[in-house]
Amino acid sequence: MECPVCFDTGAREVDSAGGVVELDCKRCGPFRYGGGAWEELKKAPENKRAVIASRLWDQNRFGSVPTIDESNVDALLSMQPLPFLERAKRLLIDLAEQSDRLGKPLQLSSPRLDAMVGTLVHNDLAHINQFLLDRGWIEDVVGGYWKVTGGGLISG
Repeated sequence: MECPVCFDTGAREVDSAGGVVELDCKRCGPFRYGGGAWEELKKAPENKRAVIASRLWDQNRFGSVPTIDESNVDALLSMQPLPFLERAKRLLIDLAEQSDRLGKPLQLSSPRLDAMVGTLVHNDLAHINQFLLDRGWIEDVVGGYWKVTGGGLISG
């Protein structure tokens, strides 16, 4: 099934009842949609849908399964994107949280990172990653792996 937010065709329908569909998307996470939300999301530009993906990530991390419907779709589509520094902070904190020891090699391959930083283009992570690298908060290990430095753990 196609996710109406990120258009990933690998989304899985979890439940459907009363005109509301619950999906589990590898990028957006679990959420419900109903009413005219599907049509509105499909017409929305990519940058607006990326903001919604980020909002879904925000709610998922607290254990919520959010719902997008005619009562909130316009408000969601009018939200502003995350500032660049907030995106970088989210990525650094996520990497630091994955680091159970200093110097642990980490990857940036999870599609959930896209939603976390508010993008639907996975390559955008490279720009944020470069920002963190330029400040010495992460280091390149080898083969697409990164490690958080001591400075990154303090900054995160």
